[in-house]
Amino acid sequence: MWLLGVAFAIGFLNKYNIVFLLLGTLPALLISGHHRMLLKKDVYIAILIAFILVAPNLYWQYQHQFPVLQHMEELKRTQLVHVERSGFLKEQVLYFVGSIYVLIGGLLAALFYKPFRPYRFVFFSYVFTIALFLYFRAKGYYAIGLYPVLLAFGAVYLEQATRQHWRVYLRPLLLIVPVLIFIPMVKLAFPIYTPAEYEQSALATGRTHRWEDGKEHMLEQDYADMLSWSELARKVDSVYASIPDKKGLIVLCDNYGQAGAINFYKKNKAYRAMSFNADYINWYVSRPVATIIRIKGYSEDPSRLENEHRLFKQVLLASQIENRYAREYQTEIYILKQPTNDIQRFLEQERAGLLKPDGL
Repeated sequence: MWLLGVAFAIGFLNKYNIVFLLLGTLPALLISGHHRMLLKKDVYIAILIAFILVAPNLYWQYQHQFPVLQHMEELKRTQLVHVERSGFLKEQVLYFVGSIYVLIGGLLAALFYKPFRPYRFVFFSYVFTIALFLYFRAKGYYAIGLYPVLLAFGAVYLEQATRQHWRVYLRPLLLIVPVLIFIPMVKLAFPIYTPAEYEQSALATGRTHRWEDGKEHMLEQDYADMLSWSELARKVDSVYASIPDKKGLIVLCDNYGQAGAINFYKKNKAYRAMSFNADYINWYVSRPVATIIRIKGYSEDPSRLENEHRLFKQVLLASQIENRYAREYQTEIYILKQPTNDIQRFLEQERAGLLKPDGL
């Protein structure tokens, strides 16, 4: 049982949404007749082990006013509000459409198959957790971690429940079906064509793709999100090279995606892009700042440069992402020079999480 505590702690430290699985499992244990296990000492030893392992992370959250809650609030306001619950359910099918019969078999086995009766809580845990995700308008892929155990249940159930003389025919059939389903989905599921070809297809069929912003687009968001990473790095390299005095120069991005793309694709090893978004906030090293190469997502809001103009005497637009298919289309690269006395204090406060995320 203590290994379960270790496994939960490792999962928690990698992805906080494992808490939803825990919340879904507790009522599942109660209604499936496993409530007695909650009286066992081993359960609380496992809980104690898990708490000890995650305690440093919880303490860090406490020290920084629980940024995970701030992140969830921002996520809810900017992205989850656009998630349709019907779309969430549809994605659960699409993710495993090639093995849907195995999943259905797993659900049936967990609920009705006599040898699996001790594991009925798995079925109810799945139902309760999916219900929680639906309530909070979660993204479809948040639930993917629920399925490996159901696939295992389904595989065993189909093997055991199939009559012996049918297995010789069903086994090759069950292997062929996923391949037959996968072939027509290749074009939809993988970016094997150019953006222009996908655009032409969308125009011809009228099939568009809803992004996290709630708007319809010609390309899948995940595909568009990968475009122009090298273009961004190349242009930042060029802007960096154009600045004669590199003393006190930093490259500051809107988000971790921009910073990660620049750091991966850049040719110039003399600098490292940073961001006050997500884990990149811990990459910032305090030092005097004279010039900032600022990567800022495009917005038509006329006040989008208010902070830059307040903190720098010179704000120059140096370059811009030109690939119209990219999610980062029109992202701007600025050179910010001659900072006011407020800039160093601002950067320190921003790093410490004392300012709202709509700052520089």
